[in-house]
Amino acid sequence: MNSTSTFRLHIEGMHCSACHEKITRVLENAGAHILEIDPQNRFLMLQAPAGFSLEEARALLWQAGPYRPIDLIPVSRKKSSSNIAGSPRPDYPILIAALSLIAVTSFITAWEMERGKISLMHWMHAFMAGFFLVFGFFKMMDIKAFARSFSRYDLVAARWPWYGFAYPFLEVGAGWLYILIPENKILNLACLIWMIAGAAGAVRGLLRASGPPVDCACMGSRIRLPLSWITVAEYLLMASMTIPALLLD
Repeated sequence: MNSTSTFRLHIEGMHCSACHEKITRVLENAGAHILEIDPQNRFLMLQAPAGFSLEEARALLWQAGPYRPIDLIPVSRKKSSSNIAGSPRPDYPILIAALSLIAVTSFITAWEMERGKISLMHWMHAFMAGFFLVFGFFKMMDIKAFARSFSRYDLVAARWPWYGFAYPFLEVGAGWLYILIPENKILNLACLIWMIAGAAGAVRGLLRASGPPVDCACMGSRIRLPLSWITVAEYLLMASMTIPALLLD
């Protein structure tokens, strides 16, 4: 496609992952590129030829099944899809609630009742275990959609798409390991490198000069969060929590 535009397409009848796959297939076979799918609000973002019309969308979706496009809205690449009228707001309250629950549970786990104080090292390891388990679970809710979104900015997933499918399982595995062997130096060194690489990918996504805005995939596809410096901070926070274990004699 020599000249493309970004559109937001509202679709009636799009309910599940099977719907997403059918719709994605017919649109991409016609030369469009799917950027984002929001099943809750039944719209998707796509790049298509500048003259792409609602009638063309209707004809294509008819091939996929009983799907009816309601409207096709051109979107400026400089604007975030979360700022478009009618788009849902980012789900920051869910992110805050999840992090707060992990932090409080980790505090309770690390509290030493006999000594009347908290073990900071124990708290960090419990936080890391909880973080990986909870965020890995969110990603598993729709692994295909997560992998698609993750590959748009992560350095490894962009090169090897299979990594996006494996990532949720790696997170859950890391969570279990931080319960079983939290002070293991190999585990903490691997996690340090892993988190720094993740932060580098997030920075790459934030600093790219062109293209539509990127969504953060840290809580999977069901939770709507824009890629932001908060994503980078999450990675760096997790990286910093590995350092004390690496410095232990």
